[in-house]
Amino acid sequence: MEHLEELVAERTRDLEKGQWDLASANNDLAALSKEKDAFLAVLTHDMRTPLTSIKGYASILRDRELEREQQVHISKIILRGQDTLLEIVNNILEIEKLQSGIPMLLERAEFDLAMLTQVVAETLLAPAREKQITLSYDEIPDPIMVDGDRQRSNGLSQT
Repeated sequence: MEHLEELVAERTRDLEKGQWDLASANNDLAALSKEKDAFLAVLTHDMRTPLTSIKGYASILRDRELEREQQVHISKIILRGQDTLLEIVNNILEIEKLQSGIPMLLERAEFDLAMLTQVVAETLLAPAREKQITLSYDEIPDPIMVDGDRQRSNGLSQT
């Protein structure tokens, strides 16, 4: 009987410890779930911007008579939006690689930050106009050369 009481006490301690481990694991899972939700919120926001740009500029192409030069300009902006979405998908795949231990390679080179600013502003003009927001930027006459990975600086390809 005495041995049985010791065994019951030992099993009770084991159960209490298991419950503590289970509660700790549950807290860890809840924290990971919050991180996943935050990541998905950022991801959907990042995808919505180029999708809105593509939709806005495609509507302009559909609804207006434009000169060839304007059509080409708008087509380039739509293609940049598509490139941005593709880059987002590639980044997700790269995150998976990083999690499996495969290192990320940066493609460092000099690029013009002033030009990058202009490209981003042009991409956002149509979505801003759709929401009745006036977007303006001052063109920078001289290049601002920086060293970095242009693709990862904004997700836009050089066009």
